[in-house]
Amino acid sequence: MRKEQSVTNLPEAVSTIKSAILRSQYLATSSANQVQLALYYSVGAYVSQNTRNGRWGTSAIKQISETLQKELPGLRGFSERNIKLMRQFFEEWSFAISGSNSAVATAELANLDEFRQFQGFSAISFTHHINILTGAKSRQERLFYIKESAKNSWSIENLKLQIKADAFHHQGKMSSNFEKTLGSPQSAHSSRNRATADFRRRCNPSSF
Repeated sequence: MRKEQSVTNLPEAVSTIKSAILRSQYLATSSANQVQLALYYSVGAYVSQNTRNGRWGTSAIKQISETLQKELPGLRGFSERNIKLMRQFFEEWSFAISGSNSAVATAELANLDEFRQFQGFSAISFTHHINILTGAKSRQERLFYIKESAKNSWSIENLKLQIKADAFHHQGKMSSNFEKTLGSPQSAHSSRNRATADFRRRCNPSSF
């Protein structure tokens, strides 16, 4: 009878496979974020161009939201408030994409390649972006929180704490223990899973 042999380099084997799993999860989350951000940016552009020039009335966004809910039962993320946030998202970042301020006739997905100049932009969720837009006033501050959120896999709660603590103006002064907690592998893993699951619930046609 053949004797089974144990894996002599078990830690290395586990580490290699674990790294591949975590990398795939990161890529899945990153891809989901990119599609979601492109969708929300494009919808925001479409809404902005039609509301800011007086083409739509003041109740248009509410009517659009309610109609979407009826035609796509179970659709999440397109409340009146969220559609207005998409408009804000577009208006705050439209400077980065050439042609963004021209008339928008459709809500086709935008190409966000030009945002690659901003480290971490497509790696964090729309909710992260909105919290950064509302909590940080200058463009330099916003880019800082975007980069740090992506690098440390901050949850929404941790991001809010950092903004409240004015981390941008206190760079390098936070305790190493606090930083390790915010950027722990457990936190990163949980954050990525939540982001991917949330996007799939929002945008997977099978869930409508």
